[in-house]
Amino acid sequence: MKRLKLLTLLTLIVLILVGCDKTEKYEIDKTTTLKGKIVINTIKKDGEEEKVTVLELEKAISIDGVTTDKIEIEYDKELKNNTETTITGILRANKGSTDLKYSINVDTVDNILSYINTFSNDIFSIAIPAKLMKTVSVKEINNGFIIYAHNNQEAFKIIAITNNDFKALSKEDVKVEKIKSNKEYAVVLLYPDEDNEEITKEDQNLYSEIDNIKSSVKLK
Repeated sequence: MKRLKLLTLLTLIVLILVGCDKTEKYEIDKTTTLKGKIVINTIKKDGEEEKVTVLELEKAISIDGVTTDKIEIEYDKELKNNTETTITGILRANKGSTDLKYSINVDTVDNILSYINTFSNDIFSIAIPAKLMKTVSVKEINNGFIIYAHNNQEAFKIIAITNNDFKALSKEDVKVEKIKSNKEYAVVLLYPDEDNEEITKEDQNLYSEIDNIKSSVKLK
């Protein structure tokens, strides 16, 4: 009888513990929405230290039976450190030797303020309106930046060149516009040689903000 009571008690304890486990369960290669804080971390990957963008989850989750509270973020846009947001993407298992077992291949980030929208080099800085950063990409190049439209086609470049180079460029058959200058440099806007054949609503939003982007340019 005592043994039966003991078995019954143990069964009840197990059931209570299972019932208290409210950890949400997820699967690899499934589209998932996760909430948490964006944090730029340094991790060990394949024996070397590397900076990665991580989503520190609001609460721990279980992925294929493994509990974790940190997910690496795979995204082609830079995100701000210490930003609360909701991210949607596909869960992946990280390959190689890393202390982050899982990553999320991002489709969208809900909070537009999570995106870095100010870009700088040794000569000047520019700011892209935050509302555009879900659809616009910015690539740093020598002495400037390329701004890509929604369809990943180049919309325009903003670069710094010498004043003499600007005078020479102005005489050529190129679409160039001076934004700001000092005694040494001219910051110019260059349109691509070929026009974007497929103008989307997102592209129109970008082009409508060109004046604001130009006015954000600051020479150092």
